[in-house]
Amino acid sequence: MIHRYLFCFIMLLKIVLINNLHAQDCLPPKNVTVSDISSCSAEVHWTPVAGNQYKVAYKLSSNSKWSSFIPLSSASSFTFNGLLPNNNYDFQVTKKCTDGSTSKKKVSATTLQCMKPDEITITKLSDHTISVEVQSACSYDSLHVRHKTLDGTFIYISFTAAESYLVNGLNLDVVNIFQFSTCPISEKKWTSSYTLEPGVQAAAPPNIILVLIDDSRYDYFSCNGAPSFFKTPNIDRIANEGVNFKRAFVFSSLCVPSRATIATGLSALKTGVNYNNNVLDPDFITVPEVLKDHGYYTALIGKNHHTFLNGSDPEFDYYMVSDDYK
Repeated sequence: MIHRYLFCFIMLLKIVLINNLHAQDCLPPKNVTVSDISSCSAEVHWTPVAGNQYKVAYKLSSNSKWSSFIPLSSASSFTFNGLLPNNNYDFQVTKKCTDGSTSKKKVSATTLQCMKPDEITITKLSDHTISVEVQSACSYDSLHVRHKTLDGTFIYISFTAAESYLVNGLNLDVVNIFQFSTCPISEKKWTSSYTLEPGVQAAAPPNIILVLIDDSRYDYFSCNGAPSFFKTPNIDRIANEGVNFKRAFVFSSLCVPSRATIATGLSALKTGVNYNNNVLDPDFITVPEVLKDHGYYTALIGKNHHTFLNGSDPEFDYYMVSDDYK
């Protein structure tokens, strides 16, 4: 009798274990998200669960029919190409279970209306003409060009999509600045500026990022001898791959006066900002204004203290500041 009960218990345990394994095997993919979305593509990521048999598909959200399912194995992401701009899509990741059934997860996202060009090549053909070639991962209908001399205002030209473009009527005996867009002009999505100097081919300017940290000693970072429990891998990478200035000094140890000096290149004696409740006079020209005049797309994210404000209108294309008191 005991053996019979023991046999029944073992069989029941086996059934429970098999069902539990089956349940784990049939869990849908976790953390399904869409990233790196453009006007013609979207990359879908997920966290794999037990087993490695997946298939993916997509459809316009307004349609009921899915595209052909693409089988995958040992994957945690897939990029869908050939999408239409400014459309809402559904993306589905399906997990195949051992018994042949499936478990699926769906996520939705909207493609961008347009994308900036990936790469621009400018060739000087004469003192008045340049040739422009555009590389773009997504197709586009029109190319917009705006150009100016250093002391001039932007002139706008538009072309229908082609393999290359000729821009005429230029004065290339002086410095010219060019920006390009494959988006509608109203979107204001221009490339970085390309500067063409007399006798020199155009080149894109470097990106400039200023990271300003409050109340940080020089030895708060691992690369500068911080305590072992201080881990700063990102700052360490910047130091290791760039330049690490071991000795640096601020003009003022106060927050706002120091920021005013960074913004203008002038001392507090010149700016008049000598304590934290001061606001920089809008008549001063700041670094972001100079960069913007030379075609840079400028942004300020984080803390400001009204240092970079020109009156009530920030001189940034993108402006998002935090509440300084939280």
